[in-house]
Amino acid sequence: MQLILDLFEPLPPRFDHFEPTGNEALVELLRGFAQGKLLAGVTTPHLSLWGPSGSGKSHLLQAVAALAAEIGFPVYYRSCGTPSMVLPAEPEALIALDQLDAASEAEQGQLFSAFNLAGERNQRWLVASSLPPAHLPLRDDLRTRLALLPTFRVEPLDDRGRRALLHRRAAALGVTLSQAAADYLLHHAPREIPALLLILEAAAEESLRLKRPMTPALIRQVWQLLSQG
Repeated sequence: MQLILDLFEPLPPRFDHFEPTGNEALVELLRGFAQGKLLAGVTTPHLSLWGPSGSGKSHLLQAVAALAAEIGFPVYYRSCGTPSMVLPAEPEALIALDQLDAASEAEQGQLFSAFNLAGERNQRWLVASSLPPAHLPLRDDLRTRLALLPTFRVEPLDDRGRRALLHRRAAALGVTLSQAAADYLLHHAPREIPALLLILEAAAEESLRLKRPMTPALIRQVWQLLSQG
């Protein structure tokens, strides 16, 4: 069997492409945040997300940034630990900062100075990390300020959520994912979401090319070919 390695383009990180199982209330809150809504009873316009690797924090940050940009807000999205971080002074901007854990000493100084000016500039910040801000290895003054933000945990997908994600992606690709095929992926494929979706997408493409159902046997063949590089 010849596997076509021209895989489907990954879906852009938007709210409609995020599987919300376990995070339903948080997703709705972030939709409102992207539109400029404040939390009830909270005066700060900023938010913080945390959760384990693979829980979808980066997807949510980029989804917020995309929706805010569609509405017309100036948007700045950046992962910490990358060179040449220049935080904008633009009023009304939404600042989405990923991977706070990776911020260098120089970046931490920039973040502290810019965050102190965010109120004057009427900016809103959304930050994400693997731990709550109070537990991050940041300089004390920055950590103290970020620890005051409303903070929400992003829950990783359980098997119910993973199953829903697989069916959602398969439908977007134009294939039917049977119960047996979903069970095979959940019980035998890697647990990491990117690897799981890569196998699904490759199997979907092969299923469409061969005009065959996407069975566990076809998925196993595709996975073996992918594993061979």
